[in-house]
Amino acid sequence: MILWLERPNKFNVPTVFKMSMKDQDKTNTLILELLKDMKEATTTELIKEAESLGINECSDRIPAALAELNFQGLITKIISREKKAIIWTLPENKN
Repeated sequence: MILWLERPNKFNVPTVFKMSMKDQDKTNTLILELLKDMKEATTTELIKEAESLGINECSDRIPAALAELNFQGLITKIISREKKAIIWTLPENKN
């Protein structure tokens, strides 16, 4: 089964992510588990941590999965001026 997610970006142009449900579930679970352990992380830190665990095949799916988890409200996006990056964290009520 293939999941097609279509939602407008900041330019109101539809963005389409194509990902199988199995791969999406695997990547989402990985991200949520990493954020439980790390408390907060940048996209790059999450990708490096996944690679250190030997999960190279989903490192290209992590940014799309982060956007979807944020859209669903399962994680929170914070823009950090100090790190010059986006920091991802679990919402307060999900910890």
